[in-house]
Amino acid sequence: MNDSTAFRYQRIVEEINTAMAAGGHADADLLAETASQYGEATSTINVRLQSAHDLLQKGMASEAIQECELEPNLLDLVQILDFPQRLQWYELIQSWGWPPPPELRVDLAGALDKSYFEVQAIDVLLRQYRLLALGRAPLEQRMQILQQLIQKDPGNPLWQNSLREFELERIKQIKESADTAIHEKDRSTIEAFYAELTQQSWYADVPQDLVKRLQGVLQDFHAGDVTLLIRQTVDMMSKARENSDVSSVRNLLQTLQSYNPTAYFSATDPLIVTIGEIKKWLSQEDADGKAQRKKEELDRRFVQALDKGDLDLSEKLVRRLEQAGTVSDSQKKQLMRLRQQVAAGKKRKTMFIVIGTLGIIALAVTLVVIMI
Repeated sequence: MNDSTAFRYQRIVEEINTAMAAGGHADADLLAETASQYGEATSTINVRLQSAHDLLQKGMASEAIQECELEPNLLDLVQILDFPQRLQWYELIQSWGWPPPPELRVDLAGALDKSYFEVQAIDVLLRQYRLLALGRAPLEQRMQILQQLIQKDPGNPLWQNSLREFELERIKQIKESADTAIHEKDRSTIEAFYAELTQQSWYADVPQDLVKRLQGVLQDFHAGDVTLLIRQTVDMMSKARENSDVSSVRNLLQTLQSYNPTAYFSATDPLIVTIGEIKKWLSQEDADGKAQRKKEELDRRFVQALDKGDLDLSEKLVRRLEQAGTVSDSQKKQLMRLRQQVAAGKKRKTMFIVIGTLGIIALAVTLVVIMI
């Protein structure tokens, strides 16, 4: 830094601070020269700030930083002039009726200060890039650094042009290596190539025929995976069927349907035929289970009807069991006994009625005889 300029600016600010500390006792006449010097210093600094900022706006960050670092250092001088009581100093000048000094462009200084960090980051990346180039590092590593440089310094076409050249070379490498990977069925390598070509931005034109080729191979791998899962699921379904495990067969069938087996096997394929047989078995098991539940319900109601001695309901339930083909000899015998019990009950009731009637007649005859 130019020490004389910095010292002069510091002296001006110290005189202003002394005046601010005196408050209303400050001598305006003695400060007239100081105010003029502060205004001139601000104007000079603003011109340099604008010049450096113009370079920054044009994408010439490095040149803008060089402009700031010319002696005396621009941002150091801004820091001196931007003292804490600067705004109160402006108000004091206006209270004396003096024209205000130009506004210090601290906004431009802030933008330039920020660019310092960005340029430093670019310098770090450049050093990394040079080391990778000297060490003949793989293209992928150097391309990563170039991509970061483009993000940090988008206005510099050098990075994009360099990256495009590397990308063309990288595409050539992928194409050559893909042939070997496909021949050897190296799935992980093919997946990595496909992701690299499709999941990042490229400045070079990516050959779509290469992308489609890799995609087709990956689809074949996927089809193989699904086919294997289908076969394994059908095998488990067959074993569960042998064990009459209806619940497991049903759950496995739901899983199998999510794989859409007809998309991978023809309708005449033995595996599809096996699936059809298992479905029929499951349907029959479901139907049998429904019939069994129905029978159990009829059996339960039949027992209740017997307990209540309800012959009409019992006969109705036995007829339904006969229609379903599930009535047992025991149930038929139970119904026969109930019929006999009901018939016997009716016979006893009739006998009681006859005896009662005869008794009434005998009583009536006796009364008539007595009366005569």
